[in-house]
Amino acid sequence: MNGRIFKVLIFIADITVLFSGCNKEKGEYLLGDLKNQNPYSGDETIIFMDNQGDSIIFYGDGRSSYLFESPTSANKRYYYVNERDECTFIEKNNNYQFMINLTTRSESSAFMDIIFTQIDEDIGGECSSINYGGSGYRLPLLEHYENTKLFMDSLNVQNTYYKNVFADSGLIYNVNYGCSNWNKVTSMYYTTSYGLIKLDFDDGSTWELKEIIP
Repeated sequence: MNGRIFKVLIFIADITVLFSGCNKEKGEYLLGDLKNQNPYSGDETIIFMDNQGDSIIFYGDGRSSYLFESPTSANKRYYYVNERDECTFIEKNNNYQFMINLTTRSESSAFMDIIFTQIDEDIGGECSSINYGGSGYRLPLLEHYENTKLFMDSLNVQNTYYKNVFADSGLIYNVNYGCSNWNKVTSMYYTTSYGLIKLDFDDGSTWELKEIIP
């Protein structure tokens, strides 16, 4: 290698190390007890029942958490350390899945995303419905939504009364990535004790929680 080129490369490497070494952490924002806003371990079997009395069975695919850096400016010189906690449940025929994601963001706020996805394997399409207009619920849920239209004191689902229910009817954000026959979710019903307890769909059908098997 030409000696001059080699020196230039060394100089660039030194500058890169210098600037990367100047990156500074501005704060660490972890979920802590907010992880309890998701009651799932990630290993459950969850059974819903539709209007026709048919069961829709989901199997847990695990739950995990990890840390990541959120730059505070375009030059990425300063950053926050944030945490993400996620779990996924996959329908036994791989036609559907839903995810519960908890995330701290650039500052000390934390959010929950509930993402329900229909999978069209014939054409390789996926269509997703995301809670609260795609922006996610702020955590903790009761603190932020108890006195809003999203909150229900109780709800009867399959002859079981669930308390402190959060339902975002009319606020679902739907994204179509090529599904040929998509029945959109119009409302999700969630509790911090039992998770997703009911789904309303565009065609007027519903899925209601029948059983959670640990």
